[in-house]
Amino acid sequence: ITGTYESTTIELTSFCNLSCPLCPVARDANTMDRERKMITREDFEKIIRLSGKISQSFVMSMWGEPLLHKEFGALLDIALAERKPIWISTNLNYSARLAERLAEHPLLHVICSLDGWDEESYKSYRLGGRWDRVNENLAILAKGECNVYPQFLINSGNQKHVETMRAYCDSHGL
Repeated sequence: ITGTYESTTIELTSFCNLSCPLCPVARDANTMDRERKMITREDFEKIIRLSGKISQSFVMSMWGEPLLHKEFGALLDIALAERKPIWISTNLNYSARLAERLAEHPLLHVICSLDGWDEESYKSYRLGGRWDRVNENLAILAKGECNVYPQFLINSGNQKHVETMRAYCDSHGL
């Protein structure tokens, strides 16, 4: 492989723990018609080995929830060994222990899919998500060394609340 690339994208899982209406890998309606799988550690190591010298960063998510991978910590360590920026998109519905693990790494960029500013607005889109867990994990990440990027889907039903979304982010120091 020759050339230099902005990033290498690696999908760790093909499934998610939520059932968001527009998501093709939603827990209850996998419209992409594919198996629920996780990348093997061997395949992940091979991709990192082949692309590590030519990629400027790694994106460790695509459609599935990457933190559901049973070996997520080990995969993160493999990618971190390359000493390059790593991007992950997550719904924040996992244990505080995982959030603490993410928070340790200044090379890690965590895109947090929030889509709400309070429990009611959050649950209108993030079906099956736990607002209390999202807030707990967001607070852990915001206090850590990682880089945190809140993400909100703006639509006709919530566009009048953009300032409320910004205020929510400000209250977490984002």
